[in-house]
Amino acid sequence: QPVESEALRLGRIVEDSLNEIYVFDAKTLKFLSVNRGPRENLWYSMKELQGMTAVDLKPKFTKKQFLEVLQPLQKGEKERRRRRKRKKGGKGKGKTGILGYGRTFV
Repeated sequence: QPVESEALRLGRIVEDSLNEIYVFDAKTLKFLSVNRGPRENLWYSMKELQGMTAVDLKPKFTKKQFLEVLQPLQKGEKERRRRRKRKKGGKGKGKTGILGYGRTFV
């Protein structure tokens, strides 16, 4: 039980973080989880985001270009980009750090 309650506590911390956290599959780029910050900032529901890929929020990138950006992660490096596409046409600004965990990127 302590491990489960620790996992729930960490899940709440991630969900309520002021940082925008996107977790997506490294091959398909489909979102697995997105915390509250980007859902509120970009006006997408979790259900909508789970049907999207990371490329959908970076309209100037093709899937191939996005995968190329992720390649440095295999070497332990971090890549930073700045813009995401909001549902209603606006653009969000801010630095985005990407971390790799096996087949999942955060």
